[in-house]
Amino acid sequence: MPKFFGRATIRANGQVIETAKGASLDLGGTKRNVIVSGNLVGYAEETVPSMVECETSLREGMSLEALRHLTGATIIFEADTGQRYVIADAFITDPPNMRDGEGGQIALKFAGPAAVEVL
Repeated sequence: MPKFFGRATIRANGQVIETAKGASLDLGGTKRNVIVSGNLVGYAEETVPSMVECETSLREGMSLEALRHLTGATIIFEADTGQRYVIADAFITDPPNMRDGEGGQIALKFAGPAAVEVL
């Protein structure tokens, strides 16, 4: 019976970020924009960043200050089906924003160069 992607594990510089359901990875890399010129259809390429978005919960001893200043990080996004992607030299894009209730949810968004699959 096949197993399908159900959970992600995210690491920042080797430290696991315990995430809520819904973590996402945009691989980044080359984006091809459609160009139409008369009857010709083609494309123009541009580079777009990889992005990891997730939510975690505030817990005792957790430093939001460390997350706020995270740059030059190695982010690993691992699916429970075995696929692993690495983003080198990543950084957090927005200061962490926390909400009370239900575990103190904190939205995190990381960006960097194109993600690379680790085989």
